[in-house]
Amino acid sequence: MTIITTCCCCMNTRTGTIVSGIYTTILAGIRLIMMLSALASAGDKAGGLISSYIIDLLLLIGLLIVSIILIYGAIKDNRILLVPWMVFMVIFIILTLITTIIIIVYASFSSWVTWSNIIWFVIFNTINIYCLLCVISQYQELKEGRGTADYHRQLAASRGRPVVVTTTTTPARVEKA
Repeated sequence: MTIITTCCCCMNTRTGTIVSGIYTTILAGIRLIMMLSALASAGDKAGGLISSYIIDLLLLIGLLIVSIILIYGAIKDNRILLVPWMVFMVIFIILTLITTIIIIVYASFSSWVTWSNIIWFVIFNTINIYCLLCVISQYQELKEGRGTADYHRQLAASRGRPVVVTTTTTPARVEKA
């Protein structure tokens, strides 16, 4: 039984999984730039924050890699390729919480770095948890023999609705039932 059946109230979990992979790829890229900027601007003041920044940078590089694997796995309907992202996302959420606590302890609350990390944790980890639920649901769909591109194409055809089909060999096309 899947946790959720649609992502964002209108996408199937397969499309939601692909969108989650794209979102986390973009997120990792933006956060990498932010963390490198914060590390460069901290200079000698960084002290105890250096280890926190290094952990965060390694996490973001890892997130970038597993996000690409997730996108590929979702497109190829390979549930095994969804697992690294799911495991990494749980670890990422927990370690992001730890690094945020370290930053709060070592930095002053007047620092933009502290506030950006608190805002980052609350907003983006809420979204990350939702994406995690979507990917877990897609994994379960694939495990039960549903959730593939063909399955969604047949489902839409049986309902008489057009469906956008994304494959790796041809560009997206719209099929009419």
